[in-house]
Parts: sequence; C-alpha cells; structure tokens
Amino acid sequence: MLRIPLQKLNPQALGKSAIFRGFSFTYGKLHAFVLPNLSMFRLVSANLNGVRSAANKGFFSWLEKHQADIVCVQELKAQAADLASDLLNPPGYHGFFHYAEKKGYSGVGIYTRRQ
Repeated sequence: MLRIPLQKLNPQALGKSAIFRGFSFTYGKLHAFVLPNLSMFRLVSANLNGVRSAANKGFFSWLEKHQADIVCVQELKAQAADLASDLLNPPGYHGFFHYAEKKGYSGVGIYTRRQ
C-alpha cells in the first residue's frame, strides 16, 4: 500500500490498475492510500458494542455471508480470558486484538482472512 500526500496524488503516475483505498489524516497532513496493481478486497468496520453480544445477535453469521477480507471491530468490551476460541478466530478468519486495560472498557480488533 502506498501512502501519498494528497497534493502529490497523480493517478496517471500510478497506472490504470491502481485502486484508491481512502484517506488518512496524520500529523496535520492528509494522505491518500492506494494499492497499485492489486485486485479488489472487501474491508468492513463494525462497532460491536460488545463482541459477545454481537455474536449472540448474529454478527458472525452476517460476516460469513458477506465474505469480508478484513474486518475491523471496535468496542469489544471483553478481555482475552473472556473470549471463546470461536470469537478469537471465527471460521475462515485470524483475530488480532488490543484489549482495554480496565475490564468493561472498549478494545479493538481485526479479523483477517490471511495471517
């Protein structure tokens, strides 16, 4: 992935097969993210308001149906010891998490198809 300052973004220089992926605001500068010469992938971001609650409400069934390549989740509201293996690594995904330091506070995670 290329991180390009927005004022220097030149689609002709990247080639016809470059795929625009979004913006990032870092250190007061706006950047564009571009994937050159790669096929499309599906990225999902979800505010779960509790990963166990989301699982009970069918989040992982929904996820399986939509076949996302990368899933970013916020507000886990759980610690590592609280999560069963099917929540840590649902079928077809690898989970990576940053848990909140205090119990009951929000943490974040990423599920990916590739490790």
